[in-house]
Amino acid sequence: MTADELSTLCHRASLELSLPDPYALGKGHTVTLDGVHLEIQHKAPRPHFLLLAEIARFSDTQRAAVHEHLLALQLSTADHPNLRFGFHPKRHTTLVCLTSTPPRGDARPEAWLVRLIRDTAQQVLEWRRELRDTTAATLDDQPRTAALQHAGLRA
Repeated sequence: MTADELSTLCHRASLELSLPDPYALGKGHTVTLDGVHLEIQHKAPRPHFLLLAEIARFSDTQRAAVHEHLLALQLSTADHPNLRFGFHPKRHTTLVCLTSTPPRGDARPEAWLVRLIRDTAQQVLEWRRELRDTTAATLDDQPRTAALQHAGLRA
C-alpha cells in the first residue's frame, strides 16, 4: 500500500466517522472517537498499517497489575499475532496496537476501516471499565481471554 492509498483510505473512513479533521488520520496525528484516542502509522510500501488506541493512563499503583493482565491476555491469544499492547512513553498511557491489512478486492475498503476503528474504540471502552474497576488483587482471578472480544479478532 502506498502512502497515497493509505491517505485516501483514511480520509474516506474519517468522513464516514464524521471526524472533525478528515485529513488527520494516517498522517501521524491523533484523532478521537467516542473518547478514545486513535492513530494510524504506516511505512510504505508495506501492505499493512498499525492502528494504535489509548486504553488509559493508569495510576502508578495499578499500572503493573494492569500491564501484567494485558500481557497475559496477549500471550493467551497467540492465534491473533496482530494484537499487541504497548506503552506511550510521553503520555504514559497504555495502548492496544493492531497490525491491520485492508482486504484485497474490497469495493469499499473504507467501510472495513470504519468497522475496525469503531470495534477497536468499543473494545477500548470495555477494557477501560474492566481494568479501572479491577484492583490488582482481583486481576489474577479473571479469565485471561474474556476481555478479547472484537478488535483483535477482526484486524
